Amino acid sequence: MIATTPEIDAAAFRPFEAATPAAPAKSEDQAGFLRRLASRLGADPRDERAGTPEGLARLGAERLVSTALLEPLVREARESSEATGLFAPGAGEKRFGHLLDREIADSIAASPDFAPVNAIEKRVLSFVEKALRGGDQPTATNLEARA
Repeated sequence: MIATTPEIDAAAFRPFEAATPAAPAKSEDQAGFLRRLASRLGADPRDERAGTPEGLARLGAERLVSTALLEPLVREARESSEATGLFAPGAGEKRFGHLLDREIADSIAASPDFAPVNAIEKRVLSFVEKALRGGDQPTATNLEARA
């Protein structure tokens, strides 16, 4: 007796197709791409700053400074307070204090003239501009200038 493979009904797999994320459109514009990057950084992709390289650099710098620099400082300040009695932290503050820390750190980092954010933003923009110009990769004009 010869074993045959059972027929597979393609309609049975259709529910899984909807759960698979769609691949990005090939005609996606630069602003759409930057908005997707902003959402991966944890920013709101509907923010008008997310559609430009400068805005994305600012959002990335804000998230980096907020997460790596400010949030640990705010958490340490909250946890090291010696509040007792009536002013002691309750169960909710102990459980959700990290969310308050993040919000405070984000609001500090979003201030317009915060020097660490401005410095990182300028540095990121210089890398972006260098990459857009072609950086140190040899091109025909670079080779002619070197000769």
